[in-house]
Amino acid sequence: VCVCVCVLLGDLAPHGTTHTTSPTSSGLTDRPRQSERMVGCHGVMLCAAVLAAAVLIAGSANNKNEYTEMPDTDSAAVSIENRVHHTLAYNAETSARHVNTEQNFLVGVNAAVDLIISGTELLTAAGLSPPTDPKLHDALANDGAVEDSFAYALSTGTGSERIFVDAVAFKRLVAVAKSHPNKTYFTGGNAALIGQHILETASKTRPRQVMLVAGVGPLLADLLHPEMVVPSSGHIPEDEVHLILEFNKGETWGKYTAPRANRFIVTHDRTNAEMRPLDIYPAALSEFGDATVLVFSGIHGCEGEEEAARFTIVDKAMRWLRTVPTWLPTHLELASLADLEFTRLIGEMLVNSVDSVGLNEQELAILSRALGGPHLDLIESSTFENPDIAVISDLVHWVLKTFGEDSTKKQKGRLTRVHFHTLQFHLVGSLRSKWAHPRGSVACGSIACSQRACRVSDLYTNGTISGRAELRMPAKFALGTYGGKSITKERDFDADTAVVDWKREGIQYSMAPVLVCTPPEKTVGLGDSISASGLECHEFLN
Repeated sequence: VCVCVCVLLGDLAPHGTTHTTSPTSSGLTDRPRQSERMVGCHGVMLCAAVLAAAVLIAGSANNKNEYTEMPDTDSAAVSIENRVHHTLAYNAETSARHVNTEQNFLVGVNAAVDLIISGTELLTAAGLSPPTDPKLHDALANDGAVEDSFAYALSTGTGSERIFVDAVAFKRLVAVAKSHPNKTYFTGGNAALIGQHILETASKTRPRQVMLVAGVGPLLADLLHPEMVVPSSGHIPEDEVHLILEFNKGETWGKYTAPRANRFIVTHDRTNAEMRPLDIYPAALSEFGDATVLVFSGIHGCEGEEEAARFTIVDKAMRWLRTVPTWLPTHLELASLADLEFTRLIGEMLVNSVDSVGLNEQELAILSRALGGPHLDLIESSTFENPDIAVISDLVHWVLKTFGEDSTKKQKGRLTRVHFHTLQFHLVGSLRSKWAHPRGSVACGSIACSQRACRVSDLYTNGTISGRAELRMPAKFALGTYGGKSITKERDFDADTAVVDWKREGIQYSMAPVLVCTPPEKTVGLGDSISASGLECHEFLN
């Protein structure tokens, strides 16, 4: 303001004097005498510029929580978690501003009601006991298999999903859960959770439309976001229920202790096992004509079917996906798998029929085992539950090379993007010619994961996130290890950069750390929120 006043006073010519402009080379000549005081144009313009700058500075100072402002990382008082959060948020918001603001998602095909309950409390109430030797069964044939598999999941801290083939025993377990006082009903199924997250995070500046192609029962219909569109043919008379058996870090069951919080999912779901909503997908795509992204999930639900039946289902899905126009990006969301032959079918028939895939370390590991990928010795070891960055980089690269556009197979694959997520970090690999803003995509997924796990709309509250989440990134890491050697020098993790970028054989990679919620208030649906947010922030160049 002082500068502006001085400029104005300097440009106020007293009555009866002549005010001279800049040199004649500008094409202007001396002005005639004025009958009253006047203000020089350049003074007014400079004054306006100074005032505008002052307004911007003041606005910036009053909006320190805005994503567009980078943190003052020189201050020793700023924790490493705060620095990482600000950097991730900056990348996410920058990407979101460049991606199409209006997006319409067609998502399917699995949906259910999640009945969430403490696993130890439910199994104890149901009369089940900790086993002597825990084991993760491929399918649950009886109560003993439930005991074995839950004990394994809890003792290793792994999240898994298994089908209870005994319908009567499953209904009995569900009845015990429904009568338990400490239970919660929640939207379930990958497709429904992805659609729910997209609508819950939409805004006036980023409007979203979602059509859910799935079997939706009465209770699920009440749980869904009010703006979720469900085709009339998608409504079913009775809800499918998934049991979500949660456990916290340090929780015990008999002699077993959980090293980290997670969940074990038990299902007996005929609607999704037979993928009945798949039949209405083509008509839904025609009805939802303005779709900008197509998401396909739930194929894991038919793993317990007879071999011929599941081949028929996968073949039907493949044939339909290959009719989707190339300008419409298609995303395949994988979930817990156990059968190697079934996983091979998914890889050879579906992964190369979509543009994008979302998965975690367990799904990535079994895909590599089923199709002869790298690092099989490490995948078989227990250390893969906390995977090394270089190993994951190699595996994601292998997936893109095997099923993507660079594939040397006779049938050229469509895959151009992989979004990997694990507890400590996320990694997005994509072809630069097909996808823009990968840094923002991986940052969006990381932030969504932390906020959902902590069950908050914004990690940054009261000027800090300390105590809500912690960083678990290694101090040093390599970016790949093909041939037994690192493909690059080891990197030092930098909280002020946070997102790490590199290129490898024409593929762009971006990796982001995750602020791990301690303890998490939500464990189910994290992968779906990650994939949804990553897709929203990753522009498909059609």
